[in-house]
Amino acid sequence: ALEDSSLIARKYAVNRRMIVASPEYLEKNGIPRKPQELENHNCLHLSSRESFNDWHFDTPDGHVSFRAQGSFSANDGDVLHEAVVAGLGMARLAEYLVHEDIRAGRLTPVLTEYVHDLAWISAVYPHKRHLSPKVRAFVDFLAEKFTPVPPWELGFRDARAVKKNPDGTPDTRAIQANTTR
Repeated sequence: ALEDSSLIARKYAVNRRMIVASPEYLEKNGIPRKPQELENHNCLHLSSRESFNDWHFDTPDGHVSFRAQGSFSANDGDVLHEAVVAGLGMARLAEYLVHEDIRAGRLTPVLTEYVHDLAWISAVYPHKRHLSPKVRAFVDFLAEKFTPVPPWELGFRDARAVKKNPDGTPDTRAIQANTTR
């Protein structure tokens, strides 16, 4: 809910955040199977938003929080993204930012069955009977681009249902096959 009731928030798409790492990082450092195992990993984080460094998980034992504290931080999500692709560690990043790298096999999502982190991509504008033509055009443009399915989810939904190897680790070959259809 908006504190200022004179504003309207129009929700367009879910902004999922996922924990990702490069296949090279995971091969060298192992794949975490439970949120508690993140203590043994280099979890890269944002320096500009402390609240984004609290990673939340739903486990069979209840809700678990983890404070990301790794050897690298950045004040920009794109920089953090590039550091993860380069194999410096793992990070919690927006799905729209990492979906192409997951499809291409440059990143692998981990702990997908535990991640509890959803936000919305919204347009917030003044509540007025007559919006300016520019604002109306932009709001309509966003509606067209995000519905019925956001562009980053096209052909990507199957990839979130990550197949597992017999030992319970994510099958990165299955992720790549599912996302290159």
